Amino acid sequence: GKSKYPEQSLEDIDHVKKYLLEDTLVIVDECHQYRTPKSKGYSAIRSLLLPEDQRVRPHALLLTATPISRGLDNLHALISLTGYD
Repeated sequence: GKSKYPEQSLEDIDHVKKYLLEDTLVIVDECHQYRTPKSKGYSAIRSLLLPEDQRVRPHALLLTATPISRGLDNLHALISLTGYD
């Protein structure tokens, strides 16, 4: 279905990246919204958690009540967001 969250929130990620510090904890609530690797949301969250410049790599806390809805690929996609796959 269609995401409840506006695209604007994904665009704000570039702004947020400028303010990450070494010990920043990024909390992604409802992270199951971002379990499709080919989606804009997945790419945006991954770019926040794994920045290309590697200047700062924040800690991540992914929150969801439904990590698996269509098989273990869903769970793997969420873990991949953090780079620990």
